[in-house]
Order: sequence, then C-alpha cells, then structure tokens
Amino acid sequence: MVHFAIPIHAPLPLTLQGRSVGSHAITALRSNEEFIMHVPPEVDSIQLSVRNEDLAALAPEFYQQLSGQRHWQPVIQVRPEQLASTRSTLLGVFEQALENPDLLEFAGSQKLVQHQLISLLLDMLHDSVPEQRLNLTYATHSDIVRRSQAIVMDCSDEPVTVLDLCQQLRVSRRTLQNSFQLIANTTPVDYLRSIRLNAVRRMLLSPAHAARGIREAAAYWGFYHLGHFARDYRKLFCELPSDTRSRGLLQ
Repeated sequence: MVHFAIPIHAPLPLTLQGRSVGSHAITALRSNEEFIMHVPPEVDSIQLSVRNEDLAALAPEFYQQLSGQRHWQPVIQVRPEQLASTRSTLLGVFEQALENPDLLEFAGSQKLVQHQLISLLLDMLHDSVPEQRLNLTYATHSDIVRRSQAIVMDCSDEPVTVLDLCQQLRVSRRTLQNSFQLIANTTPVDYLRSIRLNAVRRMLLSPAHAARGIREAAAYWGFYHLGHFARDYRKLFCELPSDTRSRGLLQ
C-alpha cells in the first residue's frame, strides 16, 4: 500500500525523510519505507492508505513514478485551493461518521466513503503527474457511456461508483468525465447519483421493503449525509423522501 498524509493543522517547520514539507503539500510513504518525520507540537493530519493495485489502475502515470526509485518524491506539492477543498470535504465525512455512525454500517455507505476519499486523493495527485491526453472518436466516447450504463444496470443491488466504472472499463476518470459530458451532457457523478436516488425511491415505494426506514434505504445506496440526500432527492423528484415513503406504506 501507499500511505498518504493530508495536513489538517500543520504549523511549520515540517520535514519528512529529510525533505522540507511546505504549507501546501501532502506526503506519501510506500510500504516498508523508513518513517522519519520531524514536526512541531499540535500537528494534525488524516492518513489515507491505498492499495498498490488500485493506484496502478486509477492513476497509472503516478504509480509508474511511484515504482521508480530515482524520481520518487515523498513530498507532493498541491494547489492551495485544492488542498483547502479536500481538507473541508474530509472533515465533513468524519463529521457525518460521528453524527450518524449507524449509516456507515451499511456496505453501500462504506463503499461510497472509501471511493470518495480515493477520488479526492487522485484529484490532488493529478497536477503532480498529469495524465496522457487521448484523442478519442465520438463513437468511442459513445461506447464508453453505453458500457457504463450496462454495468450500472447489471448491478441492481449495490451502488456503482466512478472508480468502479474506471476499473471495469479500463479508462481514466478524465476520459469517463469527457465521455459523459459529450454524449449525455452530464457528469458520471451526477448520473450515478440519479441512479442511486431512483433505487432509494423504488425501495421506499416497495411493499417488500416496508419495514425499512428512510435512513436505512438511503444508507443502503450509499447516502451517508442525510442532509445532502434529502436535498438531492427533492430536487430530482419534487418531493421529500417522507412523502414517497407515506405513499409506499399506503399500498
């Protein structure tokens, strides 16, 4: 695995493996590497550990650099605004985990959180090693969207994420994004969110799931932030989840 540290509060000076860590940097260590870090008091960070095979599939250019001894750097500079956004999202995830720990008992929520954190990390790594640009035809973009839809339809009992699609289709997140924007005029994230919202709706309307509450239905399909879930649900269906459930109970 590769172990990344994202600073939450990191007063300077910091050094890792003898290298200076600036105020807008994340750090990374490979398995079995010696860990020597010098820090002042009250440093706080969040560690994310990612399997080598996941990095190889999702960020091949970065993994290639990671595998080489000569060009590997444990300190990775990132854009200040990107680091601030990532930090805010990470803290929001942990806040929801503390407020609603029961929602993270569901496999769907666990998967969405895990993949969201990996996506945040890959976004930060992208600037350090930009991916190779591909000149794909319209037909190829269309085929990527069609195959994505087929994968989603085949997984009718669990949420599908952007990382799932990238791994199964063997395409980068940028390629997937471009294909959906060109062919469907939407993003993969928005498309998959609408699929999951529709799955929750079917569950709330189904007599077979009458014993399952709104929280459980949402968490089953990966919605661990109930505020965001209710907002997105109302935007898509023009009603609250409670309205849908009330109709389902009357059937």
